[in-house]
Amino acid sequence: MENDERTLKELATPDPFLFNTWGDMKRMFLEKFFLASRTTTIKKEMLDKATFWRNSARVLGMIQQTVCHVSTSSNQ
Repeated sequence: MENDERTLKELATPDPFLFNTWGDMKRMFLEKFFLASRTTTIKKEMLDKATFWRNSARVLGMIQQTVCHVSTSSNQ
């Protein structure tokens, strides 16, 4: 019980010299509450989704250009 209370107090009043930058704070938070393997998996999933959407947008743009080109060519 004491250990739990101490942890809550530490979270309520963080040491101002514990980290210097936002990146340091983020790293410390992730190390404390998330396993490294889990954060790696989450980052990979996010990258895969971002890549999928970027590629989808590129393909849809190419389709749109082709459709516009075909429709303007047939009108002439």
